[in-house]
Amino acid sequence: MPPRRSARLVDLANPHFQLPFPPDIVALLFSLLPLDTRLRAREVCRGWRFFLEDASWWECVDLGYDCGVNPRFLSDSRLALALLRAACVRAKGNLESLDLSGVSFDDDDPFVLRWLDSAPVADKASLRDLLAPHMRLIVDHVTALCRALPLCRVRCGLECYTVEALPLLRREPPFALLTINALVAVEHNDEGAQPVLDLASALMGYFGMEKLIMCAPLTTLAVLDALVDAAISAGIKDAAFQTCGLSQASLPALGRLIQSPGFERLEVIEGLSALFEGPALPAFCEALRNSTTLKKLKLMGVNLWEDMASASELIAALEGLPALHELELLANFEVGPSTVQRAAGECLARLIARSTSLRALCLGDNHLDEDGMTPIFQALSGSLTLVELILYGSMAVNQNFARDVVLPAVRTNTSLRELDGLRWLDAQGIEWGMKEEDPPPAMEEVEDILKARVLADEEAA
Repeated sequence: MPPRRSARLVDLANPHFQLPFPPDIVALLFSLLPLDTRLRAREVCRGWRFFLEDASWWECVDLGYDCGVNPRFLSDSRLALALLRAACVRAKGNLESLDLSGVSFDDDDPFVLRWLDSAPVADKASLRDLLAPHMRLIVDHVTALCRALPLCRVRCGLECYTVEALPLLRREPPFALLTINALVAVEHNDEGAQPVLDLASALMGYFGMEKLIMCAPLTTLAVLDALVDAAISAGIKDAAFQTCGLSQASLPALGRLIQSPGFERLEVIEGLSALFEGPALPAFCEALRNSTTLKKLKLMGVNLWEDMASASELIAALEGLPALHELELLANFEVGPSTVQRAAGECLARLIARSTSLRALCLGDNHLDEDGMTPIFQALSGSLTLVELILYGSMAVNQNFARDVVLPAVRTNTSLRELDGLRWLDAQGIEWGMKEEDPPPAMEEVEDILKARVLADEEAA
């Protein structure tokens, strides 16, 4: 029988020594740990350290949005780089997949390229899947990335001029394995319609892109139709048109886009043009009513309330959408008579009361006064789904309104967790906001109610 000291040395050499559970259970638990926690687990005991020396634990590195890693590693690219390098050392040249979509950094200091500069040759050769952070990679960075990883499937976001995107969408060398999951296409030097038509042609049938943001003029229906048809063919789920010069004649194309399979988000930003009016509006509203997947709609600068009948028709089409979670109506109102304010408020109140899915309503810079906000808060009392209500840019209300209208609505409502942007007048007529110190008693109670609900949610989780 060996002496006790010799027996201890033999046990320490056993890879399963000091494991509190059978190896297969420990392996399952380790597989559920986020990267930073798994690295710290190596320091618990020698048995765990020996167990985690296996390179298979580090072949797939996850620093994505839902990876569970401490947020401080994701918000600081320096810490994220250190964490990534620690994992790569333990992968021992067997790194296979890398998800960096949750890491935040400056576009001028590309985190991925910094890692590649110091990464071992074996890691570059073994890597087969790379999801870069959801940033706006410029073309030079993407080119360097693809040249450094010629055998790796790369997915990333891209912001570039319309012409620059063409070789990437066509997957010309060195972009054969590149997938653009989000494209921001910008006009350059009045390029005209041809680059957009070329972009639409390259996008037709393109696989893997989910988001398209157009920042170039789409002044002719032929250009818009070609782009929308290409987006539908590519399976785009999220589309944004920012100052593209859309007109009322654009509504049929937007309606087709909304009805495309799986479409989830539409954003339209214009320069105070009356877009959602005219003879094409009913067909567009019908397309809205038939949508079962639309989750978010953002309309900014489209003079929504200029024609109240058209606005009511549009908002009514949103009431029954089963998937609509977020609605943003921004900068769509000029201060008008109280009757118009009241009509706008009632229109939104019906949406709040009838929607069974709406969770966030943002009404920034709509200049609603007390006449417009009263129906909204009255409807809030009966809402079971609305979690966020944003009123930035609304007119300041008096303290009586806060006490008699806002506070009772928040007390009665059980779903609201955030109320931002509401301003009020103190006794001297000076404007205050929700975040200011020493709010009036009614608003102070509103804040306390919302904080208590958030705290209760956190404790329940």
